[in-house]
Amino acid sequence: MRTLRILALAGAAVTLLLAACNNFVPAQTLGNPLGLDGKSVTLNTVSTSGLTPQATHTAVFQGSTTTTIQDPDLSQVPSWASPNGFTTGIDAGSVVLKPGDATTLPSSLTVTRTQFSVSLTDGSGNPNVTWSDDSGASPLQLLTLTRDTCGATAADGCSYTVQAGSDLQGALAQVSLTPSQTSKMWTILSGGSSQDDVSMDATVTATSTDLAVPAGTQMVITLDNSSGTLTFH
Repeated sequence: MRTLRILALAGAAVTLLLAACNNFVPAQTLGNPLGLDGKSVTLNTVSTSGLTPQATHTAVFQGSTTTTIQDPDLSQVPSWASPNGFTTGIDAGSVVLKPGDATTLPSSLTVTRTQFSVSLTDGSGNPNVTWSDDSGASPLQLLTLTRDTCGATAADGCSYTVQAGSDLQGALAQVSLTPSQTSKMWTILSGGSSQDDVSMDATVTATSTDLAVPAGTQMVITLDNSSGTLTFH
């Protein structure tokens, strides 16, 4: 019994020592951490309201995409170190609505709700970590989309500039993993298969006040996810 107690105390001491050493490991920046940077995702309208003239029209867009990433170079991280946090932002680099033109598509849209789910799976099929976020149904102004240019034909649609809304969120989603989720991510990125699988589901709710979004309209978003940060303390 005494031997077990000593071993338990020794194990606890090692754990505390490694945790203390983690404080000296600098944060690691990962480029294109989820493989979504520059990736286009097409969201289809799943519901529209306010098709008759009224103060506010609402459209809900939904879609998904998949991609793969390579395990990053982690040679600068000591073998005994393990991160306890990961953060990154998923932004909209550009937005196009199609089909349509300036006579059928709204001059501006306010993104009021975003719902995201991102799953990272080792190429071997295990382990897996999933993160999800819902900005909520309150009348937020996450992003404002302003119609810029329209294509030569209705099939080309119209492009929209993207700016932060009045609540200053300025992103589709902010990813922040718990220590447990980060541990799984670390296992995926530092071992197993060198290629990993990423899947993303997204729902975007937007409102307009001049024209309603016609049923069947697609929102094509080019994602911006250029970097993420692994922290060790």
